[in-house]
Amino acid sequence: MKSDPYEVDSLSASEIADLVRSRKIGAVELMEHYLARIDEANPAINAVVDIDREEALKAAEDADSGAGVGGLLKGVPYAVKDCFDVRGLRTTHGSVGSLSQIPKADSTHVSRLREEGAIPFVKTNMPPFGFGQQTLSSVFGLTRNPYNLSKTVTASSGGSAAALAARMTVIADASDIGGSARCPAAACNVVGFRPSHAVIPWHPAYDPYSVANSVGLMARTISDIALMLLISSGSHKSTPTTSRKIDCFSELTPPPAIAGIKVAWSYSPAGTSTHPMIATVLDNCRNVFEGLGCLVEEACPDLTDAHDAYRILCALETWSGVRGIKEANEEAFTPEFVNHVSRITKYSSDDIALAMMKRTRSWKLMADFFSRFDVMVWPVNPQPLYDAELPESEIDFDWRPLEISPQFGLPSVSVPAGFSSDSLPVGIQILGRPGADELVLRVARAFEAETEYWKQGPPRIVGGKGLSPPH
Repeated sequence: MKSDPYEVDSLSASEIADLVRSRKIGAVELMEHYLARIDEANPAINAVVDIDREEALKAAEDADSGAGVGGLLKGVPYAVKDCFDVRGLRTTHGSVGSLSQIPKADSTHVSRLREEGAIPFVKTNMPPFGFGQQTLSSVFGLTRNPYNLSKTVTASSGGSAAALAARMTVIADASDIGGSARCPAAACNVVGFRPSHAVIPWHPAYDPYSVANSVGLMARTISDIALMLLISSGSHKSTPTTSRKIDCFSELTPPPAIAGIKVAWSYSPAGTSTHPMIATVLDNCRNVFEGLGCLVEEACPDLTDAHDAYRILCALETWSGVRGIKEANEEAFTPEFVNHVSRITKYSSDDIALAMMKRTRSWKLMADFFSRFDVMVWPVNPQPLYDAELPESEIDFDWRPLEISPQFGLPSVSVPAGFSSDSLPVGIQILGRPGADELVLRVARAFEAETEYWKQGPPRIVGGKGLSPPH
């Protein structure tokens, strides 16, 4: 940018907002920088799927002139997943049946971030209604990994993760029903956070009583996640289950001490088999936690029942939402997609009741476990990243480490943990008991400050070719 010595791509969202407020960086200049990055990298990556340049630059002009709001995120570019509403931008949910949906108002969390000065300026790619193991939209096509264009970003918030990694935005959001915020974040060397159940209101929503689905947050650093959480969390009159506001931003600005924290470490939660290449990276991470004074013990509750219950209960909740969409718009889904999500119709009432009983038994084990440990640390993606072009039917990927948090409302965060021997990002997942969002972020921030893996950006991509790293 013209305003050197500031290298904005290496700054946090709060630092950028401080520079905009103090007029050391212009909001228009900042927006032009990120629009140029989109023009440069997005043709190869395909993370951004809709944009209103005129409105984005007008919002930035308002921030510079003082006509716009001030706020904690003044002038900060913000990418929104295509399942959430941004006034004036299409919300397609990745489906050809939703192309005509142009909302007149923001989703609640988007509105809250806008009110604090963030500029929601693009929509990011997702598979149809969040289902699939590739970020492959029936409208916009496939999103590729900025660290290796032949590799997957997984799903379903892969567009947000890839946009962050490629420095097309400063912050982004996500959704998470079974790992959709955490899995792509790990694949792209950024942070993906799923808060405790109902901390961030999801409105409008197809099912306001959803337990499994959650608004998620994405950023390059834990402090940016904490700032977004401060702004977006808290109850709202239109959502029946939202809870408290969470403010831990100030205590995370300097890296917190975590000596004495009891960490339950596992390479194989719920029966996961972690690939040796990934396990080697996790070994190094364990050394970091021990070096920070944590009391690390290899331990994990038996989550077999939890995994069995998740398959049925998540399908039940998903089908209720999907069926309502299908009734409203017969063109929203392909027959193949309907067959995929309607598997709940194959289960009997006894199957569903048994799944609920298994969930209850599993929670008792989990509650006892959290009486002995403060946090659990697991792999995010236990296997190497698969090819971006690999058909869904050929993908054999273990999502079990990601299924537990939605089922029990556990706060969980994926943090950059290093790189495997094939030079692709690896993430670790830190989970806490329900309501322990602050603790989870404290532990993650201490690990992040010690390692700084987030600073290792991907090759700069121009016209589909990898050039020199941005940092």
